[in-house]
Amino acid sequence: MTDVPANRVQRALDVQLERAGEASRVMSGGAGGLTLAEVGAALESVADTADLLWQLLGPLADRVEEIREREVTERREGSSMDLMERASVHVLHGRDGLSIARHLLGQGRDELLKVEQGE
Repeated sequence: MTDVPANRVQRALDVQLERAGEASRVMSGGAGGLTLAEVGAALESVADTADLLWQLLGPLADRVEEIREREVTERREGSSMDLMERASVHVLHGRDGLSIARHLLGQGRDELLKVEQGE
């Protein structure tokens, strides 16, 4: 894994957050005017975004695990080690949750596509 400057990573994540916020603001008025095809396309975009988030979490989860292992190697004990353990578990489960969300959104999109095609 290559090292990327932290400020570059944060800037890229900030751009992603800004764009997601813009989409959220647009959708805050509701989706009442969307056709079935448009809802399907929107779901596909949300699923693609979830997929990107899942991919982003991979290196972050790996890094948390590396830091946790370093803490174990240095034989740290007590509450900070317990917190690292819990943090690692939460991050990994959060990534798994995104994987499930990606799958379910894709399934929903597939079912809508079948309806749209008259199946």
